[in-house]
Amino acid sequence: MTCVGGQPFGLQALFTNQCVDGFCEASLWHVPDDDPCIPSQRVGLDANGDAMVQAAYMPTGSLSIRIVSRGQTAFANAFAWYNVTGSSPGMSDIHTVVNCYAGAGTTVVLDIASDPNYLGGAVGFVLVTPESHGVHGSCASGDCCASVSRVMSEEGFCYYTDRNFNPDNGGLGSWIHCLTYKSITVGNRYYLAWDDRYGGGDNDFMDLVLAVDGVVPAP
Repeated sequence: MTCVGGQPFGLQALFTNQCVDGFCEASLWHVPDDDPCIPSQRVGLDANGDAMVQAAYMPTGSLSIRIVSRGQTAFANAFAWYNVTGSSPGMSDIHTVVNCYAGAGTTVVLDIASDPNYLGGAVGFVLVTPESHGVHGSCASGDCCASVSRVMSEEGFCYYTDRNFNPDNGGLGSWIHCLTYKSITVGNRYYLAWDDRYGGGDNDFMDLVLAVDGVVPAP
């Protein structure tokens, strides 16, 4: 966690605001001699200890996908899915669910079984960014709205839940772009927390955080 505007900021703080019927994913509190902004005590979902790297998911029905946060990134990222086939997906198999304009709180329901693009079986998820290939950390051509078509024109990158397909993958020690958390308040809900910089950024995994209902981890 960090302190922004006198309040805790980061995944751990974000989980304290994800509540259903009065039950929240996490709670934080201060004890004497704590940092006045950042509490030292916590229960529930742990942003460090409960993080998973999950490559693929099995739909259990319709998917409900909600934007929890867009963090403080300059990039207006998009979010998509693809069919798991064992090979890196072609760009034609990256299907946008949340575009760059959708704000926090936006919920999209994906009836994946009825989607003609769905091949059956497991799916993976994709973060689509508008980052310049030449000047990392900046928006390609000054346009910060991400799209698959722009990535196809080398204006942006795609990062996958299966990190083997990532453009900056370099083996076991390479950057991770997505952390997954299993909800403790809602069954079959997983939080996908993304970091959007090529080659690693601030590693706060707050650049796009989504709650995905209706999936379970694929073996």
